Amino acid sequence: MTSAYTTPEFLAPIFTVDGVTVIGICTWLDAIFPDWLNSHALNFEAQSATLRRYCAKHGVSLYCRPHEDCFDFEAVAQAKAEGNKFVIMEDMS
Repeated sequence: MTSAYTTPEFLAPIFTVDGVTVIGICTWLDAIFPDWLNSHALNFEAQSATLRRYCAKHGVSLYCRPHEDCFDFEAVAQAKAEGNKFVIMEDMS
């Protein structure tokens, strides 16, 4: 499923601040499931399980919040608190 080019270091970041690189959920989906927008085979449970495994394997934090509660600075703070240099951020709007 993942190759060297799908590790966090190779995913296009939204930005990097205070040593933490923020990666958008769509960037991650494009790398791991290239046809995710056109695929009916991918269900939410499978995607979520794969995302959790990926984060655990690569030391990546996961920040998912509803739009009105989704803040970049909180994603960075969470990653720093968890000792990670990367965070995948999802605005669940």
